[in-house]
Amino acid sequence: WRGAPRPPLPALPSPFAEFRRLSSRLFAREGHANGISLSRMVELLFEYLTQEQGIAPEEVAAAMWRDYQRGGRSDKPACLRPFIDQSTSVNRVRPDKQNHLPKRQARHVASQTPARAEPEG
Repeated sequence: WRGAPRPPLPALPSPFAEFRRLSSRLFAREGHANGISLSRMVELLFEYLTQEQGIAPEEVAAAMWRDYQRGGRSDKPACLRPFIDQSTSVNRVRPDKQNHLPKRQARHVASQTPARAEPEG
């Protein structure tokens, strides 16, 4: 590339460094790194993203609520309630979720099912 030297890009934090900051904060708050309940983890992550990272609570709540519902949950975490509009509370779980298996598991189940005998006639 020819011409004037490029201005330096602003330094972005490493995703690994940010994850370490989050992990360190979780450990400092909880005293352990595992066995944190999902509801507590949602609360701590919401707090970290809004207070430490300065992301708007409405934006964080919307993203976390969408992700939370993907797991088939309909209970609203207390920290998200003030920011969740009733219209955004949509059950996103597919109606056939109980019968739906990933392809590999479906093949395994199909291979374990005994073949039915064809009716004579």
